[in-house]
Amino acid sequence: MDKWLLEQHHLPAVQRRQVRDAVMYGRMVRDPALTHATRDLAGTALRGELKLGRSIRIASYITLAAGVGVIAVGVFVWVTTASPAVVVAILLGAWWVVRAVLAMRTIQRGPGRAYQLNA
Repeated sequence: MDKWLLEQHHLPAVQRRQVRDAVMYGRMVRDPALTHATRDLAGTALRGELKLGRSIRIASYITLAAGVGVIAVGVFVWVTTASPAVVVAILLGAWWVVRAVLAMRTIQRGPGRAYQLNA
């Protein structure tokens, strides 16, 4: 994505990051000079020519798996020991699952929202 922004719009690193974050999280850029680059990148992502947020997507899947794992272990320990203290671990796992799902939804909707906001 950085290479594409550099080749297509000749943006320095700070501006590439602003554009990339705006598209990934579906935000409007503050600098009007970056509007065209943001809309262009969002359109490219919507057409499937570029894949955005690979590392964030991987982190979300890891967080989701960890949350499900903590919930499973918590339920197992709760059933075998009947200890109410395990509820904290189950709630923590549920929190991780919710955060992972919200992050995935944000990344999926980001390019479309950025395309609309940066018209």
